Amino acid sequence: MIIVTYKAQNYRNQVEGTRFVRASSGFGRLPGCYYSWCIRDALDLRYDVQQGRCDAEDLPDAVREAAEALAGQAFGYVEWPR
Repeated sequence: MIIVTYKAQNYRNQVEGTRFVRASSGFGRLPGCYYSWCIRDALDLRYDVQQGRCDAEDLPDAVREAAEALAGQAFGYVEWPR
């Protein structure tokens, strides 16, 4: 299930940027691990316009495997195409 945990309130840009996902820091070691995702602002890449969580079933196999391979890394996000 895809859950939105943050959405920018005053977001005026009509075009969202790239979406990224990563395995949670305890992935593979702790029960209840999940995937975190974010969507960047298309014009100002410093900011996220949305953030949330999702399950493995929500991700394409290649994206899930890439995210799991980077689990535990500080910047372990991989692109999740829409």
